[in-house]
Amino acid sequence: MKFNLIEIPRFVRVIKLFENKNTKPLRKDVKKTFVNLPMRKVRYPHYEKIEEFCVKSNILKIDKKSLYCTELGNKIFKSTNNEFSLDNNTKEIFAKNCFLKGYYSEQILPILAKFKRNEDGQLWFFTKKVVTLFSNFEFLSLLYECDLLQDLDDKIVINEKYSVTLQDKLKKIIKKKPRITQAQLDKDLEKERRDKKKVGEIAENIVLEFEKKRLGKDGHPEEVRRISQKYANAGYDIESPDRLIEVKGSTGDEFDIFWSQNEIETARENRDKYWIYFVPGVDIKSKKSKKEPIRIPDPITNILDNDQYKEKKETLHLIKNNSEEN
Repeated sequence: MKFNLIEIPRFVRVIKLFENKNTKPLRKDVKKTFVNLPMRKVRYPHYEKIEEFCVKSNILKIDKKSLYCTELGNKIFKSTNNEFSLDNNTKEIFAKNCFLKGYYSEQILPILAKFKRNEDGQLWFFTKKVVTLFSNFEFLSLLYECDLLQDLDDKIVINEKYSVTLQDKLKKIIKKKPRITQAQLDKDLEKERRDKKKVGEIAENIVLEFEKKRLGKDGHPEEVRRISQKYANAGYDIESPDRLIEVKGSTGDEFDIFWSQNEIETARENRDKYWIYFVPGVDIKSKKSKKEPIRIPDPITNILDNDQYKEKKETLHLIKNNSEEN
């Protein structure tokens, strides 16, 4: 978009200036007046983008060569008292009327539908990753400006005052997957497989060195060995003198793992020795992580039987029942 929302009330004020003088607000005259307004941080605003936003948001209407305020435009005009900042009332008008409904809501709502929901019902997303949701980065700055989105350092949250409105709207969104060719799908799956393998190998190397340091000189660090490449079905990746370690790694910080049935059975058989080491924040380029592995002993008790963790079923394995009883 390449403009700030504070420019909109200024733009509307120019329209009203012409209307109050009973002069037809011709687009060329409006542009000339608006661009030369003295109260502006940016001397030459992106006029065309501002006009486009106002028209698509139904703040203004174009009648041949003239511009006119709509009901929403008049509402913004009456609510704005400051030339240099938006008050809370004006911010709410923009959030509710320009982003949560109308033309731009069709682009904004599917993005907000990808936000996560915590136990308190708050919608949030990772600060470092939120930009990946927005192909149009300028949209993000506008949502911050009207306080629809709030930056809480490590995460971005949706303002709670809009949570009820959003719940109803997000339920109606049909999440459609983009159509892709089989060749592209195969290519994407192969890349995902390679990346997961790289992350796994890096995580195992990190845990290998971590475990040697943990044991120290007197704990026989030389006995720590990686067995995953030789024994793929062992049910764990690293043997330590006092532990059988299954290594899980992720490029993100959130604990999210796939635990195979073979690994679960091995964990049941070796509860006193079996550990899961989860390595968050794996960087494929540097082959490092800035964080220590999260270490979980007896994962049968501490994960499977723990309410803190939940099972995410992404596939359904079905077998036809051919017994005579059915």
